Amino acid sequence: MEDFSTENGPCQWYLYKMENGNIFEEVSEVITSVQCSVKEPRKCTNEQETLIEIRGKVLKHIKNSYLKKMEAPVGIKPKLLAWMEIN
Repeated sequence: MEDFSTENGPCQWYLYKMENGNIFEEVSEVITSVQCSVKEPRKCTNEQETLIEIRGKVLKHIKNSYLKKMEAPVGIKPKLLAWMEIN
């Protein structure tokens, strides 16, 4: 199971589109969707309950796509990290 640790595992970006529930994995799709000017203020207008629900959907997506494709051992769970820069 050491091969499936956070330290040894790959880093993947995911973007959940709230308007249609699609989850994007390709970096080019994610970058295009989140691109903005340096001066544009960053803010989160979603309720915590909504963000928790989205997190669950993304984790389920990772389990049913990436982990199955990699044939990860039963019990291995993805570690989903979120990062936001606040200026």
